[in-house]
Amino acid sequence: MVTSLAVVFAAVVGSAAYHIGSRLQKVQQELRLLTMGLQNLARIGEAQLTAADDERAGRRMAAAGAAATTVTFSRAEIHQPKPETGELGIGVFGVRNNGSEAVFALGLTRSAADGPPREATPRGIGVIEIVELTLVLPPDEPALELAEVALWYRDSFGQLWVRRFADHRATFVPAEEAPVEEVPVAEVPVETLPVEEPEADRT
Repeated sequence: MVTSLAVVFAAVVGSAAYHIGSRLQKVQQELRLLTMGLQNLARIGEAQLTAADDERAGRRMAAAGAAATTVTFSRAEIHQPKPETGELGIGVFGVRNNGSEAVFALGLTRSAADGPPREATPRGIGVIEIVELTLVLPPDEPALELAEVALWYRDSFGQLWVRRFADHRATFVPAEEAPVEEVPVAEVPVETLPVEEPEADRT
C-alpha cells in the first residue's frame, strides 16, 4: 500500500514538475521574443533618428551653399566724412537676397577684420528682397575702402557669414566661444580699528 502511494505521489510530482518546466520554457521563449521585439524597435528608432540627423545635415549643407552665393550687394553710395568740419560720412549699401530662404543681416563693418557688428539687431531679408544698410563714417578715421566693406549675416540655420564688397561669395564664420574678460578686483583698503584698552579696575 505504501509503495502504491509512493508511486502515485511520484507520478503526481513528476507531472507537476513537467507542467511547471514546460510553462517556464514558454515564459522564457515569450521573454526572448519580447526582448527581440524591443531590440528591433530600438534599432528602428535609432535608424529613424540617424535619418533625421542626416536630413537636417543635408538641409544645413544645402542652405550653407546657397547662403554663400545668393546674398549680394546691389549698389553702393558713399559720402565721405569731412574732417575739416567734423562732419560725419555715410555709406549706403543695397543688399539683395537671391536665394530661396530668408537671411538675417547683422550689419556692415569697414572690413572683415573688424568682426561682426557689436550689439547688432538682425534684420530679415526675404526671398528676392533688397534692403538698404548704412555704415557711419567718423571724420577721424581713414577714407573708406569700398572693396573691404564687409556684410555680416546669418542664414536660416543661424550660421554666420561675412562677405566683402569685392568678394564673389561669402565666407563661413565658425562659431567661437566668446572670450571671458577678467574683471579686476578692486583692492579695498582694510581699515584697522583702534583697540580699546580695558579700563582699569577701580577697586
